[in-house]
Amino acid sequence: MDKTTTRILLVEPREDSYQLIDDLFSKNIPGHYELDLAPSYTAALSMVQHRNYDICFAPSHIGEQNAIDMLSEMSKNAWEIPAIVLTDVGESRIDDADAPGRKGAHFLPLGQFGGNFLDQHIRYAMERNRVEFAVMQAKKEWEQIFDAVPDPIAIIDRSYLFQRVNRAMADRLGSKPEDLIGRTCYEVVHGLSSPADFCPMALTLKDGQEHFAEVCEKNLHGIFLVSVSPFFDDHNSLHGGIYIARDITQLKKTEESLRKSKQDLEQKVAICTSELIEKSKLLEESNVTLRVLQRHREEDRAEIQDSVTHNVRKLVFPNLDQMEHGILSKEQLNVCIRDIRNTLEKIISPFPRSMHRMGLTPSETRIAEMIRAGKSNKEIAELFSISDGTLRTHRERIRRKLGLTNRKINLQTYLHSLQ
Repeated sequence: MDKTTTRILLVEPREDSYQLIDDLFSKNIPGHYELDLAPSYTAALSMVQHRNYDICFAPSHIGEQNAIDMLSEMSKNAWEIPAIVLTDVGESRIDDADAPGRKGAHFLPLGQFGGNFLDQHIRYAMERNRVEFAVMQAKKEWEQIFDAVPDPIAIIDRSYLFQRVNRAMADRLGSKPEDLIGRTCYEVVHGLSSPADFCPMALTLKDGQEHFAEVCEKNLHGIFLVSVSPFFDDHNSLHGGIYIARDITQLKKTEESLRKSKQDLEQKVAICTSELIEKSKLLEESNVTLRVLQRHREEDRAEIQDSVTHNVRKLVFPNLDQMEHGILSKEQLNVCIRDIRNTLEKIISPFPRSMHRMGLTPSETRIAEMIRAGKSNKEIAELFSISDGTLRTHRERIRRKLGLTNRKINLQTYLHSLQ
């Protein structure tokens, strides 16, 4: 069989209807399909276990059964077969919102079944299924990365309600992530009936700024360095905060142990010989080294948090919101998917931090990343919804901050040279 042949499963209990549809396929797309007949939904479920089909045609109802139930049953067994549901003229669209595992089916009135539209409907249904699967995979990858972060992380809205919680946060609270969604953070974390003044989340929601606090919380079972960064909606209105907690319990115990050791040593120094004094000096030098290491660790942590926060807030959320609420073309969906994938890769990349240290703003950093990736001026302008003139202004500022003004150096080449 030709590789371009489309394998089609037709659910149709009547032999005469099957023959009519077979004739329509022969007339409209001759030589490009192979049509198999399933006389019932049950037979169709059995047939897909033994053969791979490119698309399924099914009537909206056969007796008391309906096509959406059949497609849902297929999804339970990990089949993602694009489907075209054939409806009668005047029949209302089947509501498949409650069908588990299915993003939806393409509906086609019987009056449009023939003619030049048949091949177009098949291609549309198959492409729609492919795009939806790609979007689901991108979302799954982002959620897996979010859950893989060992630090407790939560996304909290202006009403102090959990919008998303990673696995580390849920485990600390002895719950499941889905059970925490919609509950107030001050109730779950602090056991309070209203927001606490000391909480950095409350401070961020008041002034829209980033806040830090060292918190000893029994519900989280430890001592944490908590940071809350604001994130804004498309209208630049404060939407909530991103809560990240770093467990410093062991570090605090080490600091306390060092403090007590230092006191003991100081007492011994007062009454001991020069040998003890020398040992005390050596220990003090060790303490200085530990403090330097601690400071470096805090600087590294701050850089990681800044990078994660910036990329999630500025690059991931707008694309997810657009895919969730917008009616997008295939090209726009592919752009969103690529942007999300690139963003997730950039979370672990040192490039954004290098740009930040050179004085670039978040917007300029994103444009620099696009230039580094080989995007054209037209593509970048369309992605950021700005004019060519505005983009040229951004490029000039980036060159100035990188010290490339009046230097004949290709900006893309230079950005590739940076780590």
